[in-house]
Amino acid sequence: MLAYVFWHERRTDANDGAAYQRDAAEFVRSLAASPLEGFAGARTFAIDRLPWSEGDGPLFEDWYLLRGSADLDELNDAAVSGGRSASHARLATVAAWGAGGLYRLRAGAAHDAHAIGQWFAKPPNTSYSEFDAIVAAVISPDRALWQRRMVLGPAPEFCLTGSCAVTLPTAFTSRTVERNLVAGITRPHPTPAPHGLRMRGRCMTCSKALPWSAAAMICSYECTFCPDCASGTNGVCPNCGGELTSRPKRTQ
Repeated sequence: MLAYVFWHERRTDANDGAAYQRDAAEFVRSLAASPLEGFAGARTFAIDRLPWSEGDGPLFEDWYLLRGSADLDELNDAAVSGGRSASHARLATVAAWGAGGLYRLRAGAAHDAHAIGQWFAKPPNTSYSEFDAIVAAVISPDRALWQRRMVLGPAPEFCLTGSCAVTLPTAFTSRTVERNLVAGITRPHPTPAPHGLRMRGRCMTCSKALPWSAAAMICSYECTFCPDCASGTNGVCPNCGGELTSRPKRTQ
């Protein structure tokens, strides 16, 4: 599971916190109603400080949970289209700034109500195997350890979330952030059945939208292309060299 994390600070001269929280709740509810195949949930927290510095105004931390990196484009498009455009615009107008990061669930399980985030970096000269052995003692089913991907975002490499803070080695120099859940939607769509065909939502060459009911071409690894791009490769998958064939259509 991946999490796109977005931090933002509401302008001190903007609307009150109650209005912002109503818009945040409306935004995540509208995301849940959108046909995003890889969307696993969204949540917005009011936080007491940023993971990497202090802040002046009301601070917020949004988590958008996705099943894989291929779902990021769909999330980006859905956030500013359809019934979400109005609430997104209202939120954007009251933000003083924003910063994002991409994190992968490394251990444990994600929960809506995690009230504490402990942010830290792996100590210098410590291997990842040594690091895993150290943090294994504090990882349990009611906690989640997230790891930053590709050095994206200003926050530290790791975040441990849970209902309360735990004691970490002093070498981790952790920063604890208190989080109050403002709005959250989890698993709005049923999980696809095991071994089901993955219905990718975009052409892997030109990024054209490919709804489940649209004509599309796939290979045996489920690489997916629009008919025009598939024709340009003479029916051969440019990734694996295998045959491209018509993808079955799905209604739900």
